[in-house]
Amino acid sequence: KREPPAAAAAAAAEAEQGTDGNVGLDAERSSSRSENLRQVSESGEPDQTAADQSIASGLTSLRDVKKTKQKRNAKPVAPSPPPRSKPFQPSALLEQVMADVIASENQPDEPVVDFAAALKEEKPLTRREEELGRAMLSEFLELSKVPEYQRMLAQRRRLPAYQMRGELVRICSENQIVVVSGATGCGKTTQIPQVLEEALVRAGRGARINMICTQPRRISAIGVADRIAEERVEPTGQSVGYAIRLEKCASRKTRMLFCTTGVLLRRLQHDPTLSGVSHLFVDEIHERDLNTDFLLIVLRTKVIPQNPHIRIVLMSA
Repeated sequence: KREPPAAAAAAAAEAEQGTDGNVGLDAERSSSRSENLRQVSESGEPDQTAADQSIASGLTSLRDVKKTKQKRNAKPVAPSPPPRSKPFQPSALLEQVMADVIASENQPDEPVVDFAAALKEEKPLTRREEELGRAMLSEFLELSKVPEYQRMLAQRRRLPAYQMRGELVRICSENQIVVVSGATGCGKTTQIPQVLEEALVRAGRGARINMICTQPRRISAIGVADRIAEERVEPTGQSVGYAIRLEKCASRKTRMLFCTTGVLLRRLQHDPTLSGVSHLFVDEIHERDLNTDFLLIVLRTKVIPQNPHIRIVLMSA
């Protein structure tokens, strides 16, 4: 069936317009492609379009959501247990001291030791000790004439502890246990051992001098020993020495040994009575550390009852 001429003309016009529209759209696409190619050739990298940016942001948000879900669903991991340490094995000295402390607490009345009677029962000097005492006295008198010693002695005389030397010697000779309290810098650490040692040498009893002075720290033991040796115009290790962990500077002539509290506790394990020690100086007892407190317990329960001839001087700031 043939269409009327008017309808055929209208269809031909529409077809011509559609062809022109497609041609125009193709022309626009080709121009945009040429523009993109021109930009790539100029910059070397294609520009990211808005679609690419939206896709990238969507992927990032998906990753964040997955990570959040993984964190929520993650189970807490229990921490690994610490390594087992070896069980504490107390030494025989510690067990004995603790047993004595418990026994003393159970007793209502503590036995009293007559220290004054024990001090009067000291053994007389032997001939060898008398000869050695006279030799030490002559050596001390010769040292007192040295100009360097006189210069150091002038500095010592300005210290309050040295100015009270007469009272210190009297109290320490009449009592077994003495507590000395003095401000920091008064000279109690360096002067009290020297004052007592010089008094015994002048009395001819220098052969029985064997002093131990404890310090809570290694640097203190070394520093005090060096200072006293300098005041006596001699190198460290002669009449004055020190002993710390893994290091010792002393000789057979050493009569004044500075050591840490731990070194003295180690010696007490094989010598619970400190036999042969004439004086024991425990410095810085006000710090109340573990070693010092335990040392005081051992002195009270073991050393003092079994060694009544030892003099103990406790020094505190």
